[in-house]
Amino acid sequence: MSIEDRLAALEAAVFGKGGKSGARKGSKPLAVNIDDPKWGDPEIKYVPKKWDGPSPAGQRMSQCSVRFLDFLAGELARSANWKDNNGKAEHAEWDRRDAAKALAWAERKRSQGEASLDDDTDLF
Repeated sequence: MSIEDRLAALEAAVFGKGGKSGARKGSKPLAVNIDDPKWGDPEIKYVPKKWDGPSPAGQRMSQCSVRFLDFLAGELARSANWKDNNGKAEHAEWDRRDAAKALAWAERKRSQGEASLDDDTDLF
């Protein structure tokens, strides 16, 4: 699966654009402002157990690798979907917002030419 395919699947899960299941039915796409000085660049307080790279705990999203941000967005989207399906929908919205912020930061870093060297893409 290419990076573009993975990004499209994550965006579908977070923003509800097409995709198989993703966001709740009838939900609106999330608009996040990553330039907000107070809430736009959250600190990474925990690292998902499945993450196999160096721990970015304590860093801001703007300081993390593109690979980690994509991974974090996927984990947060899965967590939000689980909470929706298990009676904790009021908490799912926070995970969904953080996933949208992680995707927005990853996209900004990609657009600025910052590709993570530890991505599993072919460099040559």
